[in-house]
Amino acid sequence: MTNDLSTYRPTQQSLESLWGSEHRDRMLAELLADAGAHGSGPAGRGRAGLSRRRVLTIGAVAAVGAAVAVIGPSVVSRRVTPTAAALDRLADLNAARPTAAVGPGQFFHQIVREEGTSDDEGPHIRQVGVRETWTAFDGTIWDSSVSWDVPRNDLDYSGPYGTIDSRGRRHSTLKFAPPSGHGQDVSAPVPRQARGYPTTPGSLRNVLLGGRRPSRGHDHDVMLDRELFLSVLALNALGYCPPQVTAAGLRALEDLPEVTVTRTDTPSGVHALKVSFADASIGAVGTLTAYFSPDSGEVVEWSTGDASRYRLITNGVVDAVPETVRRRAIAMH
Repeated sequence: MTNDLSTYRPTQQSLESLWGSEHRDRMLAELLADAGAHGSGPAGRGRAGLSRRRVLTIGAVAAVGAAVAVIGPSVVSRRVTPTAAALDRLADLNAARPTAAVGPGQFFHQIVREEGTSDDEGPHIRQVGVRETWTAFDGTIWDSSVSWDVPRNDLDYSGPYGTIDSRGRRHSTLKFAPPSGHGQDVSAPVPRQARGYPTTPGSLRNVLLGGRRPSRGHDHDVMLDRELFLSVLALNALGYCPPQVTAAGLRALEDLPEVTVTRTDTPSGVHALKVSFADASIGAVGTLTAYFSPDSGEVVEWSTGDASRYRLITNGVVDAVPETVRRRAIAMH
């Protein structure tokens, strides 16, 4: 497809059909009569000037209308759907939030409450936990978490890297080395890498999908759309990605037919903008939801189709990892 605008320029024939000479003459006569009714003095001249601009404007609108007919709604009206408009406003809000820039020697500190179902411990056992992390500039992560079962699970299994306290809660403190090689998740860049991520929707989508492009029509790939949504959600949930990057991610979702935006309350009762991905072909297990603050544009809660829910408690840049966490952490490779 050529980018030459002449391709979309209306022909003289199409303009004539939309804005014929009879139509032009009648409109001009009405405008001149309107101007004459207001006198020939300065005020009248002013009104005549407005009328001439109106004629030019109407002519321009006719030309644009013809161009729309040639280009088609897939190009011109793509961003005027309610969902696209809502995502665009949310992206503006998201881009304006303060940058959580993590520099060398600093750490991004985050506390998230998690809740989900453990298949290993029975279908009716829900695990609730609080995960506290410190992420270094190079991607090293210190992870201190505590979790418990609801209802109480008699197994009390802590795994090889945890301990159980007198109240039946599991504790673990781990240290993860920076990711390396081709196995790194592109939707989870370390702070050093996040600085260089694209800030335009198309370029960011190419990074997140490895150059693959969502298709439309009979060969529409719902799972590829879901992958893009999940990647954008992950970038926002990290907390330290530059606002221009996360805003570009939100705008990259504007074309996805499975996405909706509504105003509602989060499961914890906080007012929010709910951005959802759902499609009948993949059922409830494929549903993804992110709740954004209507004030800051920051993601505050999110959930996935496996009934796991996450709620942000706090985050921010700090200068050190507590010594007790460093001392207890078990190195993971």
